[in-house]
Amino acid sequence: MTNPARFRIEATIPIPLQAVWDLMVQADRMPEWNTELAEVLDVSGNTDRVGGGYRQVWKLFGRRIESKHPW
Repeated sequence: MTNPARFRIEATIPIPLQAVWDLMVQADRMPEWNTELAEVLDVSGNTDRVGGGYRQVWKLFGRRIESKHPW
């Protein structure tokens, strides 16, 4: 049995935490700060609340990989 892959990314950004959070929860803007993300589709509801969701299309190793994120 293999262990699942894990990723950890950290950054120090010299702006207020609320401004960072406000950007991160706007799913349709994720490709602006995540260069491996090709697009975000079907955004519904608030993505920082239960019931919101979206689909992501990633560019990884030259392939397009889609994932769905219900909250």
